[in-house]
Amino acid sequence: MGNNTYFKDAFMMLEQINNSLIHEIESLLQFDLTPKQSVLINIVQAFNNITVKDLAKKMNISTSGVSQLLSKLEKDKYIKREINVDNRREVHINLDTKGLELYQASKEIDNKIIDKYFSKLDESEAEQFYAIVKKLHGIVMSEKQNI
Repeated sequence: MGNNTYFKDAFMMLEQINNSLIHEIESLLQFDLTPKQSVLINIVQAFNNITVKDLAKKMNISTSGVSQLLSKLEKDKYIKREINVDNRREVHINLDTKGLELYQASKEIDNKIIDKYFSKLDESEAEQFYAIVKKLHGIVMSEKQNI
């Protein structure tokens, strides 16, 4: 069996896992976000106090595109914009109340899934899983920088 077949089979199994876990993440569906909005919120959470310019770079879209996404998310209390007191032209983005609720719900679901399923892997399997994901992460990040 060639590498492509392994990867296609693995993707199919991951898709089945995701479909099986949908009931585990139902509480996140109440937030009703688009994929781009979810990505934006994840980046804001990961890079606390991020600027609009840096957010646009990380999302690979224009600052005006980010601003459009931010307007809706700000109105719905997922994010808040704060003007930098040292440089009034610079705006920092942070999570607001609903964004923090989403982040907390997401963490709780991750912990539940880890406890219920991933914890059944033994130490060696967990290390292998981590090593493979880390390697893939490095490959993707490296390729992304070359684009």
